[in-house]
Amino acid sequence: MQNNFFSINRMGMYLRKEISDNYKTYLLSIALMLALGVGIALFAFANLNQWEKEIKVSHILPVYIIFFTLFIGLDASRSFNALAKTERRMDFFLLPASKFEKVLGQYLITFIFVSVIFHCCAWVSFQTYQSLVVTYKQAVMIYDWDQVFPPKFTYGNYLQLMLGLHAAFFFGATFFYRFSFPKIFFCFLIFLFGIWFINIAITNALFGKALHDWYTNLPYFAIFTGNDRMHNFAYVVPEWLGRANLFIAQFLLIPALWVLSYFRISDKEIQ
Repeated sequence: MQNNFFSINRMGMYLRKEISDNYKTYLLSIALMLALGVGIALFAFANLNQWEKEIKVSHILPVYIIFFTLFIGLDASRSFNALAKTERRMDFFLLPASKFEKVLGQYLITFIFVSVIFHCCAWVSFQTYQSLVVTYKQAVMIYDWDQVFPPKFTYGNYLQLMLGLHAAFFFGATFFYRFSFPKIFFCFLIFLFGIWFINIAITNALFGKALHDWYTNLPYFAIFTGNDRMHNFAYVVPEWLGRANLFIAQFLLIPALWVLSYFRISDKEIQ
């Protein structure tokens, strides 16, 4: 029996059509990633001190983290740009693929495909930088991976964070089809500040003048009390509650955003 919800053949045809229709954009994005990575490598090499003979990886990776975050947000925000115009919207919904396959296809392109391509470009730029450093500076690379992330925060946790960021921008892309990245980013900031202000209102209502300052708290993590430096105290969220919040963020919030994205696209088809 044919499955109307998901078919590998239909999925493959949808991905082929999506790539063939937008191959110029994808090639331009790949060229931009590669050019930016190699350009940063050349710039970093040109600014090395002559006396510096040990180059630490931990000094380089923050740039990688910043640009990976940027590209993930950019590509997720353009997931449903086809809905911006009536002709392209009709073409999108009339394609012989289910809504699930279309949403999944956009996810594969904007997260899996982009992540793989970005890491390949980052590897090329890193190899370029390392070759220049070893050949012309006679320096050595120090692979201090343990200094890149804070304790108990691994690269896997960072990828989960990127997955959550992508899910947020992916969901936002179902609302905004033009100039989507700045619009989603602005709404994301408003949402974060809204959570912060709600947290401030709650802590001020509970602790009042006992707070060190009206804003001295880490949202849903810690509260700082005491009006002078000699009598400061921090109320920290219990470990069990922190683990519960982390579980919700990792395994419930991200799938919830995916499901909401799917239903948003379903509503657009009805409209």
